[in-house]
Amino acid sequence: MAPRQYENARAKILDAAVRVITRDGVSRLSVDLVAAEAGISKGGFFYHFKTKVSLLGAVVEYLHDEVGRTIAEHAGDGDWLRRYVEWGVLAEGADADRMSALLRVLLLAADDNPAILDGARAANTRTIGAALAQGADAGTALVVQLTLDGLWLNQALGTLTLDRAERLSIRDSLFRLIDSTPSTKDTQR
Repeated sequence: MAPRQYENARAKILDAAVRVITRDGVSRLSVDLVAAEAGISKGGFFYHFKTKVSLLGAVVEYLHDEVGRTIAEHAGDGDWLRRYVEWGVLAEGADADRMSALLRVLLLAADDNPAILDGARAANTRTIGAALAQGADAGTALVVQLTLDGLWLNQALGTLTLDRAERLSIRDSLFRLIDSTPSTKDTQR
């Protein structure tokens, strides 16, 4: 497998932080570990992030943006909300690890640093906005977002483990909700 290419050093640091969080947890995250994982100096780290807290806030936005890009790549036909459900319910491997890392940051770091939640708020606003821009009903978009948040939170905490059939059942239920709710584009005709 070819090494991952990064558009800039900041993205390389953020990806390294996600790997450290996934492997070691947020409580063990340190500048030294992230710098070593990214293959940069501590000075290089501090050039991009003044503090560990600023790194954690950036990780939240980075992961949310990655999810949005992944969904957008697969939603070219305008069915953004269905693609979001498909990805969110069936995410496995690296995608699931990234969502778990995101939630760990939010849960463990936000208590001491509430500003970290600003990135999550902004990302959720963008997610709902993307669904609305495609014509989704606001209530349906919110139900989807809250359902996926609950699913990911339970997976990250290990409080509920669902097999593929159970996840497909959730996906199908959300699809029925989406399909039964007229889009704002339909109601404006």
